[in-house]
Amino acid sequence: MVRCPACQAENPSRFRLCGQCGAQLAEDRPPEEIRRIVTVVTSDLKGSTSLGERLDPESLREVLTRYEAKGSIASVAWARARMERIFLEGEAVSRAGSAASGRRR
Repeated sequence: MVRCPACQAENPSRFRLCGQCGAQLAEDRPPEEIRRIVTVVTSDLKGSTSLGERLDPESLREVLTRYEAKGSIASVAWARARMERIFLEGEAVSRAGSAASGRRR
């Protein structure tokens, strides 16, 4: 149990705020770290340096934004097609295994 510094009410230790008066019971703790797996994709555009020297920054940003949008769409489409292929191959293997063992799915 934790005693509220403002009203002296007793609160369960899991409470961060007093159930009686709403005062803060404990110091705010920093958020806990969360590890996540990420995939980073980078690319180097052939001729982008000379293009950047010829265009003003706003025009270059527009060109690169269009390029990245098309590249992202193509990447997502490729990844989706690859995942579907893996899934279908897995299904075929599973059915073949079931047929060979005489079981039905």
